[in-house]
Amino acid sequence: MYFFNLVISLGVYFWVTKRISTQRKQYLQKQLEIDKSSDFMIAESLQNYYNVQIFNSKKFELSKYTSVVRERITSSSLSQEYLAKLNLMQKSVIVCGSMLNIMLCLWGVYNGNLTAGDIILLTNIMFQVFGPLSNLGMIYQKWQESFLEINELLELFELKSEVIESEDAKEFEFKNGDIQFKNTDLSFGSFQSVR
Repeated sequence: MYFFNLVISLGVYFWVTKRISTQRKQYLQKQLEIDKSSDFMIAESLQNYYNVQIFNSKKFELSKYTSVVRERITSSSLSQEYLAKLNLMQKSVIVCGSMLNIMLCLWGVYNGNLTAGDIILLTNIMFQVFGPLSNLGMIYQKWQESFLEINELLELFELKSEVIESEDAKEFEFKNGDIQFKNTDLSFGSFQSVR
């Protein structure tokens, strides 16, 4: 009876961990995508700093970035919410399984089938099983997060170059060259012109 309850508790623990972790995985993926897009937007804005200043589009760029940050905050909070839910459900399964076995053991002591030492033995066995199991659940969460980041890295290997060199391409040979700027006006708005 005690072993059957332990097996059921373990099954429920693994089912809860897999189910909630899978739901959380969606938000972790979304976070990674949002991080990539926000990094791109920051880099693009910094590279085009003068264009943003001259065409007075600071508010537009800021509003774009603000919307991305809001999405990131929402996704992050949902991910943390699912993580808290996962931890709560895992602890609940452990507590309920342990309590049920202890109650069954107390019933056996009440009926005279077991002794008080059997309660201590059963409690120790439950802690020996559920202690490492709790750590295993945390390792599974970290593994899932790492797996998502590794997938992001592996996607880089699948990118194809847009510039494809022809098979009969020849090596470039440098011959004396000369570049000259004559009558060139590089003025832009209020900046000084260079000649």
